[in-house]
Amino acid sequence: MKKIHPYIRVLILFWLLFSVVPLANASSQILNERQILGDGWVLFNAGDLDKAEQQFQLIKESKDSHIRFDSLLGLGYIRLKQNHLKAAQVIFSNLVKQKYNLEKTLPALLQSLHEGSEQRYGIAHKILNLNPSDVFALSVVAWHYYHKKKYPQARTYFTRLLKIAPNDSGAVIGLGYSLLHQNQHNRALQLIEQSPLEKNKEIIELKQILLSQMIQDSLEKKDIAQALSLYQKITDMDSPLFIPAVSHIATRLLDTLMINGNKKTAWNLAKQMADSKNEVLKDAATSFFFTHESAVLASQTKNSPDACYYNANSPHIEGFAYHFHRSGDPGTSQLDENIFPASFVLPVESGQEWRGSWVFKTLDSGTPKSSRTGSYYLNVNGDRSLAFLGNSADVQQFFLGWKKEGHLPLNLQVGTSPLNSDVSATPVFKFKTRLSDFRIEVHRESIEESILSYAGLKDPYGRSAWGRVTRNGSVIGKSLALNDDWWFSSDAGFDLYRGESVEDNHSWQLDLAIGQTSTWKKIWEFTWGGYAAYKHFDKNSNFFTYGHGGYYSPEYILSAGPLFRLKSIECKDFWIDIQISLGWMTEKVHGNAYYPLKDVSTSGLSSSALNDLNGQYDGNSEAGPTASIQMEGWKMLSPHIIAGVFGAYNHSPAYDEWLLGFGVSFSLKPLIAFWDKEPFQDKYQFRKVLY
Repeated sequence: MKKIHPYIRVLILFWLLFSVVPLANASSQILNERQILGDGWVLFNAGDLDKAEQQFQLIKESKDSHIRFDSLLGLGYIRLKQNHLKAAQVIFSNLVKQKYNLEKTLPALLQSLHEGSEQRYGIAHKILNLNPSDVFALSVVAWHYYHKKKYPQARTYFTRLLKIAPNDSGAVIGLGYSLLHQNQHNRALQLIEQSPLEKNKEIIELKQILLSQMIQDSLEKKDIAQALSLYQKITDMDSPLFIPAVSHIATRLLDTLMINGNKKTAWNLAKQMADSKNEVLKDAATSFFFTHESAVLASQTKNSPDACYYNANSPHIEGFAYHFHRSGDPGTSQLDENIFPASFVLPVESGQEWRGSWVFKTLDSGTPKSSRTGSYYLNVNGDRSLAFLGNSADVQQFFLGWKKEGHLPLNLQVGTSPLNSDVSATPVFKFKTRLSDFRIEVHRESIEESILSYAGLKDPYGRSAWGRVTRNGSVIGKSLALNDDWWFSSDAGFDLYRGESVEDNHSWQLDLAIGQTSTWKKIWEFTWGGYAAYKHFDKNSNFFTYGHGGYYSPEYILSAGPLFRLKSIECKDFWIDIQISLGWMTEKVHGNAYYPLKDVSTSGLSSSALNDLNGQYDGNSEAGPTASIQMEGWKMLSPHIIAGVFGAYNHSPAYDEWLLGFGVSFSLKPLIAFWDKEPFQDKYQFRKVLY
């Protein structure tokens, strides 16, 4: 064998030496990068993201794929922590493409994707193929199906998620809503009530929505008992969180109870809501009270500054002045009145209101042109007049009223007939209520048609006074809602007429009306329709001789015709109301004795006087057009002052009457709108010929 040249040996030795050195350097480099990688993860886990990022950046170009990919994984997690989702998404997407550590990179990529991203669903499914118990992936898939309205699939994944994470509130909420949308309300309610997270805010909201829907379903099935039981579950929650849906369903529950005739239950429930500490239920109660003509109660429940019934419970003072004129026979049967009422109104607890009123009136019947008044037969007999016939008077009345709103509304007013008159005063009263949809009124009222009927007169030829008639009776009425805003209303009444030295009388009446009411331009309420009215008196006492009462009392009055009404809706700072009735009236008048009370001595009377004492008024019939117009307009001049004017006119074949006046109301607390649907209709008395 040939020997290798010494020089060649040296060259080989140097080549071997220099080929081993790079391998040693490479091995040392890898060891160093692994140290950097380890330090980076230590810093990351310690929360020092900036220094961790510096470490990972040093080795992200490493020739070792594991070191390179793991450093990128670290950078991706840092971007996630920094909420730089787009940058994190780029990193994790590349790692997934390299199929690097998919059990970590796929979940990380899922976290970097925004909600609603179509990629989330696919990534989540890949994760579940690797790890069926991944909580986040299960949640993503479940909510994906839920938002796609694929509720059965959503329910499946939410159920799987709850088995793994029973305290996951999102899973309870998702499964609950999935069951809700599948109308499996009982299962959803059972899920919530068995959950340890029942006090969670979102779960409370879900439970309230669920119970509200269940109540609504019960109401549609007319299962009132079930609806009330479910509503009790809502109130038993005693949660400070009550969503608007609860207010809506509470309002609907109250309305349904009213429609189905369970009015007492509805009012009791509304009072429970009013007593609740929860503002949402108080809102439902106040809305119910206001809708059902209990503005004072609504204001006492929740006196919201933005509600039109704000301060409806404020004490206030009212003053009016108006003139009334009624035509008739010349002299005694006509009447002119100047009337000045003043009232103080004091609301108290539980929707109650006290009213004290004083009324001053000047009465004038003009110069009498009719000689037959009082015991006129004595004048025929030649007796001298003992006194002048009173054709004017100044009188006053006092009234005390009490009103209570609620399921059984009560309105009581007690007072006196005119004081300072020729006939001593007598008590009068009016009581109104509403029972089972029936309007009921019981009254004892003065007849304000002449001085004789209202205040009474002294007999100019005798020693007694007579008149001061009251009607004592009741009225019962009912209104029915028909289709398409149509309504029907009826009233029937009976009265006994009693007076000082006046023959007894009685009457009955029936009023019918039908019409349609609609809202116009969200400001006006327009009503049109027709009416028919009938009234019968047993005796005609429309005369001024002793024993008669001086009030209009034909055998019958029959009228019918169209009616119209235009009024502003409530909750405005003004109030306008115009009512018009037109029609045809026919009436028949009884014949009657000149002196219906014959308990007098006839000794010493001349034949002429006896003839007059036994004389008879003739009966007759009349027919012709009739009309009634009433108008009032009121405006808030300031938050404390309301002022207005009003007028009315009635025409019949027998007489005409008209009224003009104005009024002012001062509220102790500021107001923002008119809340009463009929704010001033009872502030003055004006006998209506028509319905």
